[in-house]
This record gives sequence, C-alpha cells and structure tokens, in this order.
Amino acid sequence: MIDFDELDELEAALEQAQLVSESCPAGKQVTDGDGNGCGARLSYTNSGYSIPRSISERPPRKQDRTFMETQLQRDPPVYRDRQDFDAWQGRVLPGDATGVRLMHTLPLLQQAGPEWLTAAFHAAGTLPLDNQVVAINELTPFEGGGAGLKAVLVVEYARSQPDLHTQLFVKLPHEQDQNHKYLIDAILNQNKPEVDFARLLAHKMPFRVPKMYFADHCARTSNFVLITEKVPFDVDGFEAAHDKYMDHKLPRPAHEYYFVLMRQLGRMVAAYKSGRLGRGLEASFPTESAVVATGHPSMMKAKVASMLKFAGEVAPQLMPRDVADHPTFLASDAQTQIMHTSLYYQEMVDRMTANPDYVAYAHPNLNVDNAWWWADPDSKQLDCGVLDWGGFKSRPVAMHLQLSLFAGGCDLLDAHGDGLLATFVDECAKEGGPELCLEELKLQYALALIGSVAGSSGTVGTIFRHTPRGEWASIRNRQDARLEGRFLVRCYALGIFDLLTTWKRHGLYDTFSRWVEIAKLPLRSAA
Repeated sequence: MIDFDELDELEAALEQAQLVSESCPAGKQVTDGDGNGCGARLSYTNSGYSIPRSISERPPRKQDRTFMETQLQRDPPVYRDRQDFDAWQGRVLPGDATGVRLMHTLPLLQQAGPEWLTAAFHAAGTLPLDNQVVAINELTPFEGGGAGLKAVLVVEYARSQPDLHTQLFVKLPHEQDQNHKYLIDAILNQNKPEVDFARLLAHKMPFRVPKMYFADHCARTSNFVLITEKVPFDVDGFEAAHDKYMDHKLPRPAHEYYFVLMRQLGRMVAAYKSGRLGRGLEASFPTESAVVATGHPSMMKAKVASMLKFAGEVAPQLMPRDVADHPTFLASDAQTQIMHTSLYYQEMVDRMTANPDYVAYAHPNLNVDNAWWWADPDSKQLDCGVLDWGGFKSRPVAMHLQLSLFAGGCDLLDAHGDGLLATFVDECAKEGGPELCLEELKLQYALALIGSVAGSSGTVGTIFRHTPRGEWASIRNRQDARLEGRFLVRCYALGIFDLLTTWKRHGLYDTFSRWVEIAKLPLRSAA
C-alpha cells in the first residue's frame, strides 16, 4: 500500500519550497524555508528543468504530433508510403557507422563469406588487424522471437584467441515482403536503437551482455546487421530465456527471477544517472513521447467495453473468482473508473516526468524472456545476463518497472510488489544512482499501471483474430496448449486478466482518487 500521509508531507514540502528554476541555481539542492533539504528523499535538484510546485500548475502542453507522424517524419529517412519503403529494401548499401556494405539477408551473408566477416570485424574493432576469419562452418536459421531473422554462425579464425568466440549469433531484418518488417523498421524504428546499443553501450553495462562483433544500420534502407557472441543456452549451469506468462514452468520460485531483474534494472538506471554510460545519449537513442495516445473518447470507451466483455463474458473462467464473480466490477464499475482515469492521463505522465531522477534510459522490456540465467557457484544466488535491446529508450522509471513486472501477474504483486520496488530503489542508490523515494515510486508505478489500460484495451481484436471468440469457452485454464502455443494471444489475454485483477485487488482507482485530491488536480467527470 502507498503511504499517502508521507506523500501529503512531500506535497506540502514541494509547495513550500516553490520548486521553480528561477529560485534555485542549477545543480543546487532545493531546500525548505529552514535551509533543510526538503526533497532529500525525492532527490529533487535543478538541472535546467523547470519543476512546477504542483502538477496542476504545469503550463498547457502544445498538441503533439501523432505517433505515426513522429515516426514517418524522421530525418533520415522519410518514406512517402509503403511502396517507397519497399523500393529501398533490397539495396545493399554501406552502414552509417562503419561504411561496410550490409549483407542483410542470410544468402547475402553466406555469399560474402569469411572475407566480408573479416572486413566487418576489423571495421568494428573486434578482431585484431593481424587476424582473419578463414571459414564459415555453420550458418543455420534460428527460430524464436519476432523482432527479426536470426541465425547461428560458427566461424574459424586464422589464429584462435581466448577472447574470440567462434559460436556467434546473427540478427537481420525481416523478409522484405512481410508487413511486420514495415512495422518494426519504418514505423516503430526498433532496430536502430538495438544496433546502436550493441555498438556504443553494451560493453558499459554493469552486468553481462552478449559481446558485440559487428553492429551497423543503414538509415536510408533501414537494413542492419548485428553479430554477437552466441549466449550459452545449451551449456550446463545456464538457463535459457524463459517465456512470458509461463512462470509455472520456471525451475525456481518465480519471484526469485523478478528480484534479479529489479536488481539489474536498478544497476542500469544508476549507470545512466551517474554518467557511466556517457553523456548525450539523446543524440543516438529515442525518448518516449510524454503523451498517452488514447484516441477519441468514444473510441476509448468502445475499446474498454470490448476488453471488459472479453474478460467478463467470453473468458470469465480464466479470471480469479473474486474478480469474475463480483456483481458490478466487470459489468459497470471498471468501465466508469477507467474512463474517469483516462481524463487525467497527461497529468499522470507529468507526475512521472516532473523530476528527472524518475526518468531514465533502460531496457524497454526487461522480462524473464529477455535474459539468460545461472546461479553463482559459491552463493547459489540467481543471476542473469540481458538480451534483446530493441527499442532501447528513455522513459519514466515507473514505466520501465511496469513493463518488467507485468508478466509476473497480480499474484507476484500481491506477494512481493513492495519488496520488488524496494529492491530496485536500494540497488539504484547503492550503485551510485539517485536516492528515490519508495512511496513516490509506488504511486508512480500505480499510475503507470492505470495508464497501461489504454494499450491493453486495444488488443482484443488481435486476440480474436488468432483465437476466435467461440473457442474461448473450451480454454479452461492458463496452461491450455492453445495459450502456451500462441505468443501474442497469451501475452495480450493474460495481460488483460492480470491488469483488471490488479485494478480491483490493489485498489488502483482509490489510489488514483487520493492522488487527484492531494495533488489538487481539477475535478473532471467523464461524459
């Protein structure tokens, strides 16, 4: 639970301190009237940001461009339409960082042979100039994930060295004729951040990340080549990445994995905030828009109604009984509450971004399926390395946390929610990051959960495309093979069920209402 008495005191301290940039020189801690660090728990400092006394005093924000407009107006490239995008895809052009022509398909890579790999590794600085790749012994497609084509690459060097891996992993763009490629490459622009992360930041991470051998991207074509060491999934003592929403198959209690993820996330945020990742990351990596896209209120209302009907009428057997059998929650209460909270989405984001300590670059989706695992041989404590950095970006810390914990479900939050957030806070401070206020972070985490409803409510159409409405009555539990075998359906459907369960059990609407009161936000009502 959130200690609102403590947050009341913090709100009063912030108002008394008049946290505006004009009243405090950059870099100086804001103090109260007695000269005490009133925001010590919140670590409020002025670093050129104007922090309002209360969120309701933030000046009106100019209308942002839509998400699609933002992505399609990147410079470079600007794709006029899908046909223009397709026209560039087959071209083999040099990468923007190394100047090496990008062999962006498996046939091209196989044809280019060891000579190309040698030139690429030399350009990347990962192979000594007096050494060469002399043979490709294997180039085998790898099945798994949905963010690109993948393959296992086994090479031979002229001279073996202890720090050179012979078993490598290759990631390439989707096939040209796939709609998914257009979505990932042109609209979401997920691949360039992953390539740039491998090239610029992987070696700076405070935990194990696959060693990069070559990473480059061509903005004009959106093609890329990423080659790293092959993670030792098949070696004794290591566990491969585990699937989302299948924690019942984990070899250890599920909460142990999420506590490790919280420690790694805390270390990552600390590394960024302390400057160990370098400065000016904004030039290479995106920052997430501070606007929650909900569409027209009538569209939002229809999506929420469809989500609640799916949970309450189509598949109620997959909901906990205390939620599914409640006489009014799914039938009416949740719709009213969700629509009311949607009127404050911008203020929620404002709360999460007002203090820069609570905004950071980090892994965008640090779940159990984006890590590989092992136990320390002495302490037997679980540890992990981190994979799949597509979409690496800056966003509110609370959103990073929400996107790292959502697949653990409501049961994880019921038993360990406070402890998981406390572990993140402690690890971040211990590793040299800001000393975040746990109560403030719990509030922001609740707001992040509330804001995530907008995205979840839009997934019902996709769920029914892959698993028709009439099929759900025969899916009796979450371990049904049809859920386990359909990744998107499993993640979207169970995500809805867990979010609604958390909404009710954790009193998210009560938390929201109390926050509106203590933050002195204007009262609004949904039509």
